[in-house]
Amino acid sequence: MVNVWIIVGESNTRKSSTIRALTGVRTQIIYDIQMIGGTQDKVLVIPSALQEYYRVQPAAFISYISKDQYIPKFGLSGPPTTVQNWSPAKINNILICLREFATAPTTTQPGCPDANAYISGFIRAKWTIKSPIIYLNAGTPTFSLPPALVHHISPPPPVHLINPLQPTNAIAAAIRPLWDWV
Repeated sequence: MVNVWIIVGESNTRKSSTIRALTGVRTQIIYDIQMIGGTQDKVLVIPSALQEYYRVQPAAFISYISKDQYIPKFGLSGPPTTVQNWSPAKINNILICLREFATAPTTTQPGCPDANAYISGFIRAKWTIKSPIIYLNAGTPTFSLPPALVHHISPPPPVHLINPLQPTNAIAAAIRPLWDWV
């Protein structure tokens, strides 16, 4: 089973900066995260939104994870690289960020669906969405989970709104107790 922590927001809402403040990493890597109960979990940290840097579709992302592979940047040739020094052989924990809305295709890059399409794919793959999903938005909140998805995420509330206009370390400090991270 895969556990996934998710940060949702549009561009320039400090999604990647928040992941860097939570973990200290700047690129896709396996990282030890200390939990409040004293355990340490190995987490695949992917700071860039899947729809932005990677341009990976939900099914393809799930496939990469199930094959224990890094996600290649869109446009790079060759097969994805296998995760190094990872034990057990399967990735069990992931921290990612997603764009709230779909990204449009360009002449050189495919479009990608919205955050709910990825979350739906994760649920279909029997992944556990760690509650709450963090939603970074300084304006009128527009992100919500369809009712069909809400009952798959527990405990409630499934989405927690945080204003991204505060310092990134303050955002990370607000998230840690919500996710039981030290």
